[in-house]
Amino acid sequence: MTYWNVISMVYAVKTARWMDGGVLYDIGNWIHATLTPQFDLDTSKKEKSGLFVEDLDLILHYHYVRDDHVYAHERLRVQLALILIIAGATTTRPDALIGKVLYEDIEFQLLPPGRGGKRCRLGLVVNLVHVKKSAGVSEKKVFGFHEEDTLLHDPVLHMLSLAFADGAFLNEFSSPEQIYEMVVPAHTDRLKIPWKEEWRGRPIFRDVDGLKVSLEKALKYCKTRGDLIRLGRALGYAKRLEFYDIRRGSGKKLNEALTPEERNKAMGHRLGDSSTYVRYYMTDFIGADTQAIAFGSDPQTDFVNLMSRLVRHGNAPTKLTEEQKDEIANDPKLVKYLRKRSQAMARFKKQGYPSYTAAKKAGVAKHYEKYRKRVESLRKTLSAKRLERAISEFHETIYAKEIDQQLQGIKPSELLAPSTIQYELEERAEVARLFSQAADVSSREELFKLRMKLIPALTRLCKRRESPRRPQATRKSAKADSQASTQPINDQPHSSSQLELDVKHDTPTGVTVPKTPGSQRASWTCPFCRWRDLEVGEEQRQRKWRVDSLARHIRSQHLRKIEMPFNCPYGDCRAILGTDQHFANHAARGHGDHYPASIILM
Repeated sequence: MTYWNVISMVYAVKTARWMDGGVLYDIGNWIHATLTPQFDLDTSKKEKSGLFVEDLDLILHYHYVRDDHVYAHERLRVQLALILIIAGATTTRPDALIGKVLYEDIEFQLLPPGRGGKRCRLGLVVNLVHVKKSAGVSEKKVFGFHEEDTLLHDPVLHMLSLAFADGAFLNEFSSPEQIYEMVVPAHTDRLKIPWKEEWRGRPIFRDVDGLKVSLEKALKYCKTRGDLIRLGRALGYAKRLEFYDIRRGSGKKLNEALTPEERNKAMGHRLGDSSTYVRYYMTDFIGADTQAIAFGSDPQTDFVNLMSRLVRHGNAPTKLTEEQKDEIANDPKLVKYLRKRSQAMARFKKQGYPSYTAAKKAGVAKHYEKYRKRVESLRKTLSAKRLERAISEFHETIYAKEIDQQLQGIKPSELLAPSTIQYELEERAEVARLFSQAADVSSREELFKLRMKLIPALTRLCKRRESPRRPQATRKSAKADSQASTQPINDQPHSSSQLELDVKHDTPTGVTVPKTPGSQRASWTCPFCRWRDLEVGEEQRQRKWRVDSLARHIRSQHLRKIEMPFNCPYGDCRAILGTDQHFANHAARGHGDHYPASIILM
C-alpha cells in the first residue's frame, strides 16, 4: 500500500466522499510548492516510451532460452511469461493483474471449429475485477484470448500449462489433447471448462512459501517488477524497463485500431476524452511517417517504427565493477551509518550479549537495527543509481568507439557467439528446445503438434526448481565437490527410477552406520533434499554442507515447514517422526548423523 492510498482512504473516512478535481488540484500545488523544495524531490520528467510486441518476444525468448537467473521455483518463470503476455494484450495496469487474478476470474471456453477446421477452438476469458477506482467505483473489464501462431506470446498455451500443473480442472484431463478432442453439443454454442471448487478462490500467480509454491500466497508486484528490470538489464536496454512501457506500447496499438470510447474502456480511462491518453500514455516518439505525409513520398512507417523502439546493446553492463563497488563503499553517508552500526553493536556486546539475535530477544538492539536498515537501504539505493549511471555512460560512448573501430578497418563479427548456458533441469532444456523449433514449423498441423508438446513440458517445468547459486567469494574458494547434473527427477508423487537407483545405492541403514560423532565428518548432505524433495535440482541434492550450516538449513527450510508427524527423510527408512527433537535423536541413533543443538526449533 502506498502513501497515496493511505491519504485517499483517510480523506474518504474523514469527509465521507472521494477527492474531487479541486482537491486533487490543491494537493498537486502543495506537492510542487511545499514538498518539492523541502525534500528536494525529483522533478525531472520520465521518458514516455513504449515496449512493443517485437521487444516482448525478444524478452520472452531470452527468458526461456538464455536466462541463467535461478528463480526460487520454476513456476515463477512460467507465471512471469503469462503476466507479460496478458499485460501486453490488455494494456492493463500491473496492479490489476499481478496477484489479483483468481481462478474464478478466468474461464476456458470450447467453441465449434471455424470454417474448414476439424478441432474445436479453445478460448480464454479473463475478467479483471481489481481495476483502478474512479470516484470510489471500479469498472471490471473482460477480455477474450485465443491461440497465437507465435507460441512465445500465446496466453492460452501458458494458462493451460499452469492449470495442468495445479490440477485445477474439475474434469480430470490426462493431456491437453483430450480437451481438443471434445465436441460442442448441437444444443449449445460452447462448452465451459469448470474448475475444482477448492481452486476457484486461489490466485493463479502465486509466490513461494519456503521451498514450495504456496497455494494461497499471491505474487507481489514489486517482485515481478524486479524480474522485468533484470531481464531488461540482461538484454542491454538503455532504459530501465517498467510495466507501463508495455502499457504505452499496447495502448498505441489500441489507439490506432479502436474508437476513443473503446480505447478508454480497455485502458480504464474515465474522463470520456483523450486527455488522459495524451498526457500519460502517448509516447514521446511520433510513430507516424510525418516526412512522407508532408512531402508526399512513399511511406516508410515500418522503418520509423524501428527507430522508435527502445535502444539496447548486448554489451551493456549488467552489474557493478569492483571499482564502482569501492566507490559506493566509500560514500560518506554510508560510512557514517556503518560507524553508527558498529558502535551500536559494541554497546550491546559490552552489555553481555554475544550476538544480534540475543540482543534482539532482550530488546536492546533497537539502535543497531535502526542503522542496519539504513545501511541496507542506502547501499541498495547507491548501487542502483551507480548502475544506472554506468549504463547511461556506456550507451553514450559505445557507438563512437564502434564507429572508430570500423574506420580503422576492424569490422564487427556477423555471427553472434553461441549460447553457452547449460540447463541443470532437463525440463528447462526441453522447453527451450521446443520454443526454438517454432521457427521451423511450416503447417497448422505441425504447429498444433508442437503446442501439444509444449503444454506438458511447461507443466513439468512448473513443478521443478533449480539448485540455488551462491555468490562467489572474492577470495579463492575450494573447488566444488560435485558438478550439476541434467538427469531429471520425476514430478509425480512416486520416486522416479533414477531416484530409486540413487536411494538403493546411497540409503543408509540403522544397523551398519558407525555411531561416530557427526562433527568429525568433513561434509554432509541434506537428507530431505537428497531423498524426499522431488522438485529440487540435482546440484542441491548432492550439495555438501558444513554441519552447522546444514543444521540451520534443515531447521529453517524443512522442519519449520513440514507437517508433523512426518516420514523419516533418510532413503527408504520407514520411521514416523513426531517432532524436531525426535528427528535429531533418530538421525543420531538410526543413521549416525549427530546434528548440533541448533537444529531444534526454538
